[in-house]
Amino acid sequence: CQCDVCNADTEREGAASGALIETVNVVADAVSQEFPKVLVKTLAYHWTRKPPLHARPRDNVVIHLAGLENDFAQPVDSEANSLFRDHIAGWSAISKRLWIWHYTTNFVNNVQPYPNIFTIGPDLRFYVKNHTTGVFINGDGFCNIGDFVRLRAWVISHMLWDPSQDAVQLARQFTLGYYGEAGPYVFDYVQLAHNAVKRSGMRLNHGNYYD
Repeated sequence: CQCDVCNADTEREGAASGALIETVNVVADAVSQEFPKVLVKTLAYHWTRKPPLHARPRDNVVIHLAGLENDFAQPVDSEANSLFRDHIAGWSAISKRLWIWHYTTNFVNNVQPYPNIFTIGPDLRFYVKNHTTGVFINGDGFCNIGDFVRLRAWVISHMLWDPSQDAVQLARQFTLGYYGEAGPYVFDYVQLAHNAVKRSGMRLNHGNYYD
């Protein structure tokens, strides 16, 4: 909305998320009267990603923060993703229930190599450190022949269960067990792809394409 009232609210809050949170709070208050255990979730996404200066989500409101603009070759806690990193810290400071929408696939070309498996561990640990209470990892939902779909799902599942684990070692364990005698060579390729992206400085942009 671009009306005078909403524009004034956005200016006061320093972000469009202020008006959103105020509106969601009204809904959350009404819901809590009849359903005290029900949570109301809203997205902090694109133009509502930046946390407001003054508005505060009710205790029964879940903020689901999505970092679609991140460089997925780099951990969230890096200078490459400093804006999203700061937004996580901002929402964590004002929200009792912060969830993360984490992308880990290439939506435009599912079979194109997308080496970001090794950043899952540092990212999940960073989310835990910032009091995140839920993580949705958006993987390959469009086909079953994407970039190491089974390896990725296995590593993600184990890391969600225990973020203190080493994603690299989990990947090694899976490839050796799943691919049999070819396992060491598959793991070498996985490492090669990750190292190549890191060495080149290539940006995995938007979860969609190489930049």
